[in-house]
This record gives sequence, structure tokens and C-alpha cells, in this order.
Amino acid sequence: MNVIIDTNVVLDVLANRIPFAKASAEAIALAEQNGCLLAITANAVTDLYFLLLRHLSDVVRAKTLLKGAVERIVVLDTTREICLSAFKSPISDFEDAVLVESALRWGADCIVTRNTRDFAASPVEAITPDELLHRFAN
Repeated sequence: MNVIIDTNVVLDVLANRIPFAKASAEAIALAEQNGCLLAITANAVTDLYFLLLRHLSDVVRAKTLLKGAVERIVVLDTTREICLSAFKSPISDFEDAVLVESALRWGADCIVTRNTRDFAASPVEAITPDELLHRFAN
């Protein structure tokens, strides 16, 4: 199973954002244990660094946390073609449209996000970390 992780879920884990961190971390760990390939987009890496640095105010810690995550998961290229396709997407948020286009090209089975409503028009199913946990529990 190919699972693309939205920036908000990764940030929940890396920044230990309460109350979301526990479910997000458990979902990621359980997906890995069940042999899923996990991915984020290349543009998410820079976004995550910016957000972590703002949250932690510590360059070394932000880089260390993010490097650990990047070493464990697939980083999908954000290409010109993906961006051009995202401009045509019915998804109004451009960052989300890029994520969906990346998910399509990678063959993702789902997108794990806390904002499933933002992905209502997505051809790739969007689920919450809790929903991913539930799937593996059954």
C-alpha cells in the first residue's frame, strides 16, 4: 500500500502538536509495520522545515527531526508537470492540488491528512490518521 502523508500530519509528529501527535505518530508507525510505503512531496520538506523552525526556534533540532523523517520515507519530486496539472485541479488550495497530483503519479492508495474536507474533490481517497489506524485494526 502506498500512503502519501500530508504536511499537517508529519508536523503533528515532529513538533509533538497536542492533541494530534499521538494518533498521527501511531498511524505512521502502524503503516510502516504493515509494509506500507510512505511518502511526502519535496515541497513539503521545505514547508516542514520552515514550520518546525518557527515552532522550535532551534535550527539544529529542526534539521535533525526533519532529516530523521526524510531518511525513513519516500520524497516525491514536485515537477513542472505536476504543478501544471495542479493548476487545472478542481481542488482550490494549490498546495493540496499538488499533493493530489503527486499522489496520482506515484500511485498512492490514500492521502493521510487531518483536513479530509480539503480533499473532497480528490480522485485519491483522503483519510484521517484515526481512519488509517482503524483500517489496520480490522
